[in-house]
Amino acid sequence: MGVERFKAGPRVRQRDSEDTLRFSELTGVRPMIEKYPLERASEAYARILSGKAEFRVVLIGKQRLRRNVKFAVDTIALMDALKIDRAILAGYDYDGRAADIVAVL
Repeated sequence: MGVERFKAGPRVRQRDSEDTLRFSELTGVRPMIEKYPLERASEAYARILSGKAEFRVVLIGKQRLRRNVKFAVDTIALMDALKIDRAILAGYDYDGRAADIVAVL
């Protein structure tokens, strides 16, 4: 299978975003990240500041938090692919934490 590319602008219809998410899920598209446990957060931050981080740096915490971190990382990867610099995300209760994580990353 060859490499395929697509371009997107900041004005993307909701249906296009939903189609892109479905495509990513069906084809197994995943972001490339560097994972660090919370105990090594200062090391991860230093790596970012030094410019040595090759991918997004993600702090991994408790198991319950990992689902939201994964969602946040996938959301950022999709935004990067679509060249979306800013977005409004909202959630309720525990899922609201995923939106908070996206904001921090």
